[in-house]
Amino acid sequence: MYLSKETKFTLCVILLFLLPFLFIIFQFRGSIRVMQKLYTTGYLEMRTQTAARLVSDLIVTNYNLSDISNSPEFRKKGFRVLPELSGKIPAPFYEIVLLDSKGNEKYRYSPGRRTEYNYSNSDTVKNAVENGMAAGSVEYDRYMPPVLVEAEPLSDHSGVIAGRFSLAYICEIVRRVGRNSYGSMGLVDAGGQVIADSLGISHMRPGMKAPEEILGTLESARQSGTGSFISEVRSGKRDYLIAVANAEGTDWWFYEVLDTGFMPLPAGGTPFNYTLISGTILIIVFGFASGLLAKRFFADRTAG
Repeated sequence: MYLSKETKFTLCVILLFLLPFLFIIFQFRGSIRVMQKLYTTGYLEMRTQTAARLVSDLIVTNYNLSDISNSPEFRKKGFRVLPELSGKIPAPFYEIVLLDSKGNEKYRYSPGRRTEYNYSNSDTVKNAVENGMAAGSVEYDRYMPPVLVEAEPLSDHSGVIAGRFSLAYICEIVRRVGRNSYGSMGLVDAGGQVIADSLGISHMRPGMKAPEEILGTLESARQSGTGSFISEVRSGKRDYLIAVANAEGTDWWFYEVLDTGFMPLPAGGTPFNYTLISGTILIIVFGFASGLLAKRFFADRTAG
């Protein structure tokens, strides 16, 4: 196939710049991915720690029975002021119950319809009575949001105050925080059951266990003794980054899972494929422009 001198010159210019460009960019591809992973791990750690602190603050401010049991009014008048003091707890609750030092129910206040829940047989109440420490657990129902069962010994050791609270608000917070996630986010309880997740799977399968990869990362975090932990795991043919952070004051953990194939770029970063394609196009355009300029200059010299 015959090629003119101008075409040969253009191809030579393109190859002269394209080959070094491709060599350099593929050499830096691995380094770019390492930097991208470092950025992503820091990003995930920040998000999970922030979300865990938010949940921890909500538990302390909205689900704290101490606001009732430690109030001067309760110490003076006892259970008779429970209806008045219940307003100190912003979270929606089903009932607040007083039990004696043996765990027998003495008084129950419910703002709505009284439930048939047996607090005396609750493991949470039994733990609070036996250990003399606050205890809590999450219960799951197919038709209702998860419920927090909380029990706390009274300051004078005369009994226990307990209650059941709806976690609907916290579930909504988890879903809202996870809306801008590059993967999925969720909150798990001490037993590894998912309280809420950004994909809404826990809503369809209440009380489901978190995936084994997440449970393994949680176990590593507990063993390390740190409040947060990040690991990279392989599931099937894909690699995932998993970040977990503890909601302080509880044994609940916030997690975020991200496929490494969809890692975000740092601010101002450019995707590798975009750089490769745009650089190649620019070199080709530069080659043709060089050919046209060379043809013009050589033509002027020949004419002279």
